[in-house]
Amino acid sequence: MGGTLENVLAIVLCLAIPIVLIVGLIYAYVSKNRNDYKLRSELLHSQLDPQTVALLLRKPDKQSAGQNRFATLRTALLAIFMGVGALVADVFYNSGLMFWLIVVLFVGVGMLLSFIIEWRLSGRRPVDEAAEDSEPSPADNGQDE
Repeated sequence: MGGTLENVLAIVLCLAIPIVLIVGLIYAYVSKNRNDYKLRSELLHSQLDPQTVALLLRKPDKQSAGQNRFATLRTALLAIFMGVGALVADVFYNSGLMFWLIVVLFVGVGMLLSFIIEWRLSGRRPVDEAAEDSEPSPADNGQDE
């Protein structure tokens, strides 16, 4: 009896996961387009000049945004640590939940390492140093003397 229930549950989950993923992606696409349409219509009905509207509606380039700058590094570290985690889990815990917990633990370590490398390579400074540099000096207080 237990084997049959597990087989039915596996089939249901194998079918449910892609369906939920497809429905979620379609919903995200439709809501993004709806929000873009609302924003454009509100900007057109406002009393802004055409240059400001064009500037507000301009989409940033992917290279200037830097979103995919470290995608290869992230994917490589994720795959390497997933493989190492599966190897370690297979050697020490050959079956069950412990196998997947170790794989997930190593994937998390890989993603954390990727974050640290990206943070160092991007040259970001800690928040305290950035806040000190951006504070206006007394001479730049905007008052005319």
